[in-house]
Amino acid sequence: MIAFIFCLCFQDDPVKDRLAAEALARFQAAWEQTREPALRVAAMEELSKVQHPRVLSTLAGHLSGGHIEVRRGAARVLGRWKELKPEVSRALLGALPAAGKEPDLVADLLDSLGYMGERSAAPAIIARLDDRQIPVTLAALRAATKVRTREMVDPLVRMALTIEQAIAAADPRDSASYESRRRKAQEPLVQAALKAITKQDAPAKAADWAKWWKENRETFKVEE
Repeated sequence: MIAFIFCLCFQDDPVKDRLAAEALARFQAAWEQTREPALRVAAMEELSKVQHPRVLSTLAGHLSGGHIEVRRGAARVLGRWKELKPEVSRALLGALPAAGKEPDLVADLLDSLGYMGERSAAPAIIARLDDRQIPVTLAALRAATKVRTREMVDPLVRMALTIEQAIAAADPRDSASYESRRRKAQEPLVQAALKAITKQDAPAKAADWAKWWKENRETFKVEE
């Protein structure tokens, strides 16, 4: 297991420290009693009820290495945290490179980054908006609707144009192909992401989005 060290600025809280130590002891006992991935994920979910830096470090250690379902479970569990969001986001981002060959894990990491809402995740999300793997591109688009940065608009508008052209030019007999399914799955999420970021409801077609972006690119700012 990879050890994660986080530089955290927080005041000592003896009560929280004690609760974290007790939760970690229970977690370690439960972990050692089974090798069943589902049971180990359940143990992580129970541990995650105590949101403390030491708990974060332990859960983050399970994002890399070990059974894929355990790694996915750790990613999903961390996505529910309400505290330490910058630190959780750093842990999730740090796990992305090693998850590259596991599209479902990458998707879980991206979804959790979306829930964190930290704009530091924007470059990783943008890099995967049009990923070849369907689970990854859809998770990146979902995350974009939550993280919402100006830098996402340009690639999303380009995607909208590409998707519209690809669907229009597709052979109806080829509707079951992987690429056709990928583009059709992307289309509503691209629209949703653009509307979430820009707060524009009117554009429906890709050309309308392109026209709007050309007219507003220089002055556009994301509303908080």
